[in-house]
Amino acid sequence: MRKICVYIFGLLFAAFLLVSSSFGSFTASVNVFNAGVIRSDPASTFQIRGADLGLDMFFSGNPAYQPNAWQMLADLNINHIRCGPGWYGDVAGININSRSNWAQNLDNFLTHAASHGITLSFIAMGYNSAIGQITYGSMSLSDAEILIDKLAGDTSTSTSGGRTFYGNTLGHNFLTDPRVYVWTTSNEQDLSSQAARDWNLGLCDYIRNKGGRAEIAYARVAGDWDYHTTETGNLLYGHVDQVNYHEYGEYAYAQYFQKSLTRTWNGMTYYQWWVNQFQDMLSTPHFAADQIVLGEYGCWIGTGSNEGLSGVTFTNQDRLNIYNTVFAAAEATGFKNLIFHYVVGYPTEVPDYGIYKSDHSGDYWDDNLANVIREAYS
Repeated sequence: MRKICVYIFGLLFAAFLLVSSSFGSFTASVNVFNAGVIRSDPASTFQIRGADLGLDMFFSGNPAYQPNAWQMLADLNINHIRCGPGWYGDVAGININSRSNWAQNLDNFLTHAASHGITLSFIAMGYNSAIGQITYGSMSLSDAEILIDKLAGDTSTSTSGGRTFYGNTLGHNFLTDPRVYVWTTSNEQDLSSQAARDWNLGLCDYIRNKGGRAEIAYARVAGDWDYHTTETGNLLYGHVDQVNYHEYGEYAYAQYFQKSLTRTWNGMTYYQWWVNQFQDMLSTPHFAADQIVLGEYGCWIGTGSNEGLSGVTFTNQDRLNIYNTVFAAAEATGFKNLIFHYVVGYPTEVPDYGIYKSDHSGDYWDDNLANVIREAYS
């Protein structure tokens, strides 16, 4: 879920980022005020205007429940949600290995989403057993294919590998259901292992042969966290329907302003850094712009350690700077598909990427950030 890189900046003068001359201590925090990117108004329209979230925010009886969850998404002009099961188990009741009525529950949820103009995908089908225990290393490819058969409409209940696969009581083909935008086999899987490649590519092929759309969310191809777009495109071509990259830009943001504490900055702006990232992603061979997705981006609030950073504080203003810059650079490069991380923060999540408060009040942490997302996603 996180990318750790060391970035080297070129020699371009700042043209888009207006930075205050006063900074907080980097060792404790990265506090930047009145910094931002000048964006055109109205914003360009993105094809996927997405967000990561936990399904538990939709279902009562757990601490993460948000009674106005769908309105929260509509308010931000979100048209796609990338779902994990959340923090409190299979509250949606859609795990094929444990719920005999999973098909009806999944259909009900998809109906709710569609009524709000929202499609969905899953962070990965096996991510904390969202759809089932379908993940590389925990299920054989042949057993994973049984689970895919159930999604495709197989009504029979079967057992294999010590697991039960409950039948699709509706006989409905969820793989071809337009309410599900894409089916994800793994999240941030390192495919430098041949076994991992064979499992993921084989399962993607199986999904596509049954009429579904498939992806591997941020398929890592060289054992590190760089994009390796040429290798990625060549490896995934013919096996997936889109390429999903992850990039937060928090490390680069912290590095950019750390450098500005020690000398007059005469290198690449943070905006230009993001332009370069999007251009790199869009250079993926065999895939057009509408097939390339930034599946995770965002910034934590408060003090945390992640992304190669330790004990760094990001303020509300820092989050505004990062989101504004992402949107401006995406528009400038023609990048079409964005999914931010994360809608609702939880009390135990550190660092916390949530946009909304976790006290169930429905209030924003920062109305200004919500306005930035709402405008860009309009």
